[in-house]
Amino acid sequence: MRFNVVSILFMLGAAIGVNAACRDGDDFCGDCNGTSCKVAGINYDCAAGTSCVGNGGGDGAYCGSTTGYLQGPYNCPVKT
Repeated sequence: MRFNVVSILFMLGAAIGVNAACRDGDDFCGDCNGTSCKVAGINYDCAAGTSCVGNGGGDGAYCGSTTGYLQGPYNCPVKT
């Protein structure tokens, strides 16, 4: 098999684009980014009664959704 620059770039792009599986049975997951949950580079609102601000929250904290919809709402780590 002959490799060229295009195939190498494709393989690198595929490897970088693969995310680890979400935990706790979440369909989609991301990290807290300020007051919202950042998933695939887009900020989504936290679900009612949850927040990314407070003890256990903060930038980089895990947040996820079990709704099956990418748009959320996302369960953030701090219960309000």
